[in-house]
Amino acid sequence: RLCQNEKILDSRKVIESTGASCGDLDLTASLLPVENIDACEDIMDNFSNKCCKEVAMPSMSPATMTRMSALYSILSPISGEDDLSNKESAQYRSMEWLANDDDRQVPINDTKTIIQRYSMAVLYHSTGGVNWYEYKPKELPSEQAIKVIMVEATTVMMLEAETGVMMQETTGKTESISFETRDISSEMTESNLQDMRQFSVLSANHECKWLIDVDCDDEYQIKNLDLSDTNLVGTLPREIGQLTNLVTLSLDDNMIVGSIPEEFGGLTNIQYLNLYKNEFTGDLPQSFQNLTQLTYINLSLNQFDDISPLCLNYGYEGVLVGSTGEGPLFTYDCFDTECDCCTCEVPPSSSPVTNRFQTMFVMLSSVSGNELLDEGSPQYQSLEWIANGDDRQVPLNDTNAIIQRYTMAVLYHSTDGDNWGSLGWYEQEMGTLTFLSADHECEWFNGISCNEEYQIGGIYLGMASLAGSLPREIGQLSHLTSLDLSNNNITEDLPAEFGLLADLESLYLSDNKFTGDVPQSFENITKLNYVDLSSNQFNNISALCSNYGYGGDLIGGFSEEVSGGGIVFNYDCFEVECDCCTCDQLS
Repeated sequence: RLCQNEKILDSRKVIESTGASCGDLDLTASLLPVENIDACEDIMDNFSNKCCKEVAMPSMSPATMTRMSALYSILSPISGEDDLSNKESAQYRSMEWLANDDDRQVPINDTKTIIQRYSMAVLYHSTGGVNWYEYKPKELPSEQAIKVIMVEATTVMMLEAETGVMMQETTGKTESISFETRDISSEMTESNLQDMRQFSVLSANHECKWLIDVDCDDEYQIKNLDLSDTNLVGTLPREIGQLTNLVTLSLDDNMIVGSIPEEFGGLTNIQYLNLYKNEFTGDLPQSFQNLTQLTYINLSLNQFDDISPLCLNYGYEGVLVGSTGEGPLFTYDCFDTECDCCTCEVPPSSSPVTNRFQTMFVMLSSVSGNELLDEGSPQYQSLEWIANGDDRQVPLNDTNAIIQRYTMAVLYHSTDGDNWGSLGWYEQEMGTLTFLSADHECEWFNGISCNEEYQIGGIYLGMASLAGSLPREIGQLSHLTSLDLSNNNITEDLPAEFGLLADLESLYLSDNKFTGDVPQSFENITKLNYVDLSSNQFNNISALCSNYGYGGDLIGGFSEEVSGGGIVFNYDCFEVECDCCTCDQLS
């Protein structure tokens, strides 16, 4: 009779010995957990029915048993009976949490929310969630963004405070909650930031609000998940495939091991996938052929064996080039990974292809793309130098240092670096140029300033005889606050990657030969207090309007500095289009 129950879990029922000798074994005072029907039948085969009786676990109320049973019925088709019956598994722990410890108590008939919430819990348990952010916490937010919000004086939540009301979703309705705000930027440390970033995982909050790196659509379905550089350690669970509304997924810079589960192919809406720098192994599952909307794929610095399932959708004309394809931007370890439709174009044979060269090629291809395949490009010249000719030999695991040093080398090669400082006064003012020497790049000349962590914060190359175009790699210098390239002979458009310089405060580009429009990405640069674009050949600078068009007007001057709504702004106002500018002739 016991074995005919619909489902039997170890946390629900046990067989207790009555003290009699059952068969050849004396089980006096012992408790035998019944893990599944097979185990139960084995016990009943060996022992007489009269020796055993069915008892409920004391800690389980009938209501809890009912909810657990219902959850099991919903989740077993997703995770399988074996994982859900194993008390040590991430799946069992997540189900048990949903049944017993989740204060939100999502209604059993809300299957979609239960599955999403469960899948996020499984991801958390599968990848060492209690240690997320332990080693590399996110950057401290600015004082304008970080606020403490008190709800009923007990719950602390984090938000970029733009309004005085926060909308919090609760079961069955959405209600408005009032709160107080105060600036706590002076109190923030790496330690308590870790706590604030992870405190709400597995809390009563909606899973869309467990982390600030989770973004949901209007129906509270997760669409963007960024867990990059978050200290994920473990394997990627198959339940990840249940997050079917995902558009972007960033799991780069972690320590995820094992193969990608076949269920990953359920993410049919995904467009951006970054798995860079983990320890994934094995082949990409065949289900990857279901991912037809990808525009960015980064699989590099892993240990994949074969990525051929990408070929069906992205092997244009039978070829998927190792750095970028004709469709999605694509990066993988082309020297070490099989791919039926990929062409792993090794840079020209004149370069010694060492392991260091290969590793750097993979690392930097996500920055420079196919430019690394052109032997005559500044990017290739810089790669060849930093891999084979740089006496400093930056360790390969110091990715940030390599990218910064490489970027400065690309800037040098892109703007005729051999002739920098050809005006005699320059070296007198700035000191001897030692570019591409074994010195740290912060010490290549006096016109570079760095912070205490040796991150470049200022570049002063005004009137230094720069000639050529500004490379897109300039956007990698994300700690720049001041950039002076004035009075040179720099041509062509500003690269869109310029908008990555979010900390930039002063920008001097006057007296060059820049052309085209200021890229729309300039709207990401919100801290500028001085901009000089004068004496160039720009067509349109309206991209500045979103942040600096105060009151609809951004006052400009004709080669003279005037104050414009909070920033000092100078441009060729008679010759350049600007949707929010007022071109006033100065007397």
